[in-house]
Amino acid sequence: MNKLQFTFTVRNITDVKTNVLCITAIGTLNGQVYAVPDEYQPVTFHKEIVKLPAFNKVKNSLTRRHQTRKVWINVTEELAKIYLDEGENLQIGDFYLEEITDKPEDKPQTTNVSQPLIKMSQNNHL
Repeated sequence: MNKLQFTFTVRNITDVKTNVLCITAIGTLNGQVYAVPDEYQPVTFHKEIVKLPAFNKVKNSLTRRHQTRKVWINVTEELAKIYLDEGENLQIGDFYLEEITDKPEDKPQTTNVSQPLIKMSQNNHL
């Protein structure tokens, strides 16, 4: 894997007044996106990412809470040791990340309520 897409978000993790720059998700070139657990989100846990020039641009771009930037970062040998295992599964240290999927049961179902309402009104008028 030669690139990963990091999602940077300004959040209030510790208290309501303090903004913290976080990595909330990591994406792959094939479109899979993995959630970063809350305890690993602050950029202070991502020392190799903070050293990159792209990080400074992200930090300067995000000034308000809930702002987000998605940035592609080339995977160096150092980054691969942290974020990928030998099978190129996404991880942070020794923790595997969970893939974010759009499951049908997660989406609200839209139903045609007019048909049952018509039947109910017809039954009430008999």
